[in-house]
Amino acid sequence: MGKKRSTCLVGLLVLASMILGACAPTQDPQVAELEAALATAQAAGDASEQVAELQAQLEAVQAAANAPAYESYSADFKNPDTLTNLWIGEPESLDTAIMYDSPGIVVARHLYDGLLFLKGSAVDEFVPMLADEWSISADGMTYTFHIREGVTFYKGGTLEAHDVAYTFHRNMLLGWDFLGAGGPMGLFFDPMLETAGIGAEGDGGTLDVVGGDDVAVCEAIRNTVVADDATGIVTIKLAYPSAYFPQLLVQPWAGIMDKEWMIEQGNWDDDCATWRNWYMPEVSASLLYSAENGTGPYVLDHWTAGQELVLQANQDWWVTEPLWEGSTVDGVPEIGTVVIKLVEEWGTRLAMIEAGDADSLDHEIAFASQIDPMIKTKYTFQDGEWVEEEVNPDGILSLYTNMPATSTDDIFLNFNIPTEGGNPYIGSGQLDGLGIPPDFFSDIHVRKAFNYCFDRETYIAEVRQGEAFPHRGPIIEGMPGYVADSFIYEYDLEKCAEELQLAWDGAVWENGFTMSFLYNTGNDSRRIASEI
Repeated sequence: MGKKRSTCLVGLLVLASMILGACAPTQDPQVAELEAALATAQAAGDASEQVAELQAQLEAVQAAANAPAYESYSADFKNPDTLTNLWIGEPESLDTAIMYDSPGIVVARHLYDGLLFLKGSAVDEFVPMLADEWSISADGMTYTFHIREGVTFYKGGTLEAHDVAYTFHRNMLLGWDFLGAGGPMGLFFDPMLETAGIGAEGDGGTLDVVGGDDVAVCEAIRNTVVADDATGIVTIKLAYPSAYFPQLLVQPWAGIMDKEWMIEQGNWDDDCATWRNWYMPEVSASLLYSAENGTGPYVLDHWTAGQELVLQANQDWWVTEPLWEGSTVDGVPEIGTVVIKLVEEWGTRLAMIEAGDADSLDHEIAFASQIDPMIKTKYTFQDGEWVEEEVNPDGILSLYTNMPATSTDDIFLNFNIPTEGGNPYIGSGQLDGLGIPPDFFSDIHVRKAFNYCFDRETYIAEVRQGEAFPHRGPIIEGMPGYVADSFIYEYDLEKCAEELQLAWDGAVWENGFTMSFLYNTGNDSRRIASEI
């Protein structure tokens, strides 16, 4: 579900998504008096000037009487150089080869820099970052980067070409790919090696391609990213032209690490004979689970899982001039400390923002009416500019709305639900009315039925307050590859029933099915989607 726009609240400093809603009007006794006076004047045939003056006074008083009534808020925002965020989730890990969750990605973007960076709000324009020059060969299969000089990792190492190569090699050999633990590195395997990951024997992964030899797997990965420290050049070779590859390079999964520091901490030693010793670790067993050493604008102060994560501005951040004309990023971040607190309950988050104990909070847009009274100033993005409007003189938040966004809410239907060790969420595991089989969604009629049965308009109205629209397939409007007239499902219970009758040769319709939907605590969007 693609969002029409994104909205943000700033607590005199700070961001939090929100959309402004209407508040109930109040009455003014002057209205009745002026209405009576106007009626008397009109009945008496008074001069038109007098009638017009009374009419203008009445309209002015009515407008004031019908204006939103707001409380006065006077919360003091503590520590002006500290940004306190209230989140409903926390990172799964700080290891960029493992993280595939929004909280982790948001944090890692501030800890690591990549070879490239997106230019402003563009989604298909890139500027060099840790590379100061880059090029793509005519056939689209070779990327060449000259590594920027004078960049240091915050713990002291100097950025060199071999750090870039080591980062890619280590991350791809960790096993968090589509044939391993299911992490993000499968995105790199496809364009670089035309596989979904390393895999086990018979999986069709890189291990099979090279003949089942571990050293050959490592060498194949090494050949895709080659570093020359003498020239400062890094070359990335693809298996086929991939228009989306630069998009991968701006993600935190391609954030560059310090090879020497990594090895000192006990990470992979860069030996092709040993990589299996670090292959597919448990999330918390990864040596970068709660540690990092990047070149980004912030550094990790501490992370207490289940409570809070704190970042400090990197006082030695190498960016001292804008990366492109018009950028305002040109030095150490002005916000010295970023505190991210895990607060799953909505009422607690709301109370903290009201008291000034937080600057930003995760919230569902369905709760907009509870935030509206605190909005002081509303900024609406129109024709490339911000239009300012005062809402509540005694408010404490600023609202930024109508911003284009490239986010989407999706439900993925797994063709092969894992059952190793038992899976209580699929019930009996059979089509007997008490569960579903692991391959339930492999039947196209089941998938079509779920699409026809899901009431998107209700979801948009209740969860997004109208601030979204059903999108057509996996590519969001405004992104390269979007097709405006592609097929889109409508809410149609009759077609849903037809598909269910066809599913699994009629067994679904005859027996029914039972399954559980899961959502993370505090995520009311997913809760309501599950209920729908």
